[in-house]
Amino acid sequence: MLVLTGFWFRLSYMLGQVYHVDEFITMLAATMVAQKGLPFLPSGLFYDHGFLYSEISGLFVALLGFSEEVTRWPSILVSVLTIAVYYAAARRLFNSRLAGVAAAALAAFDQLSIVWGVRARMYSLAHLFVLLSLVSLLESTFKRPSLRGRYLTLLFITLALLSHTISFLLLAPLAILVLAFTLFYRHSWLRQPGVGLQVVVAAATIGAVLAIVAMGQLQSTVSLQDPNALAPAPLGLNFLRGFLDPAISPDRFDDLLSYFENPAFYWLLVLIAIWWLVSIVR
Repeated sequence: MLVLTGFWFRLSYMLGQVYHVDEFITMLAATMVAQKGLPFLPSGLFYDHGFLYSEISGLFVALLGFSEEVTRWPSILVSVLTIAVYYAAARRLFNSRLAGVAAAALAAFDQLSIVWGVRARMYSLAHLFVLLSLVSLLESTFKRPSLRGRYLTLLFITLALLSHTISFLLLAPLAILVLAFTLFYRHSWLRQPGVGLQVVVAAATIGAVLAIVAMGQLQSTVSLQDPNALAPAPLGLNFLRGFLDPAISPDRFDDLLSYFENPAFYWLLVLIAIWWLVSIVR
């Protein structure tokens, strides 16, 4: 019922035909993917922002023809799937059906999830793969160390990074989390056969994702508007220009923190404070 209700809310919003200005660049990228296979805009610029969504939306356009609604359908389907994933993840992590229902209800009724779960942008994909990355990491490294499970985690993180460059903010906190867990709780997973190879694969994969981002950054409209775009490349290596700046700045952290400054989300601060204290006590 929650999945169906969440779908109805999202479908109703789509039928209202209210568009966000940024959707039209994604629609253009999807059209270019349908024609060329990659999001090269008519100007010749490579549109790396939301690369994965452009590819999926472009497939829909190739199969069904272009319309604004067609480019939005991947976002709706992914957003509805996310409701079910929240239920499965919370039930598995907390061994509680009630926890699963509560998590799914929050995802189904949350206003931001509904709005951005319709728009032809990359946020619904990033939402899903960030969630799957966190759950998979908890399961495959912390609860039951599994080599295969960590490859799945790497896949989810890669898809999150390709969904939205803001997902790069995950990497440092997750690395600190794994390091702290390993030092204080469990070393055994480090001794599993194949861990060394896994580290090499992870580094190569993240490097490949950065290369895709850099391809867009080097000759993107963002770079052309950046007054520092003509600055010398790091270490004199030109291929690194844009490599270290995948549209992430301190302002991005401010964007995330501003949600908690909104009175509508004060209840989240209370829950966070309670469970932070519970975690410390335990």
